[in-house]
Amino acid sequence: MSRENLPPFIQLKKEGMVLSVSVQAGAKKSELLGPAPDGFLKIRIAAPAHEGKANRELVRFLAEIFSLRQSQVQIISGEKNRKKRVLLNNCISSEVLTATRFITS
Repeated sequence: MSRENLPPFIQLKKEGMVLSVSVQAGAKKSELLGPAPDGFLKIRIAAPAHEGKANRELVRFLAEIFSLRQSQVQIISGEKNRKKRVLLNNCISSEVLTATRFITS
């Protein structure tokens, strides 16, 4: 998959895939809402934005969706903001393709 075909919220790096996400904490359940008009991937998280609970749930949730270990999911910016950049370590292009189809469908 070429970089030109990726949605704006996905960047490929040598370490893996970086997702730009907009997180709504305190939801009833964790779920992907899909692409937002601002170019971020909107995600609801079933944990409060208090003492890192929402960040931990975001890492757990993304690890589950992308079939990764939680240690492979790292928030690289925005830990105290709604808008975050999350690195998915060692994601390969086939996983990117599968994920993009899942997220944008």
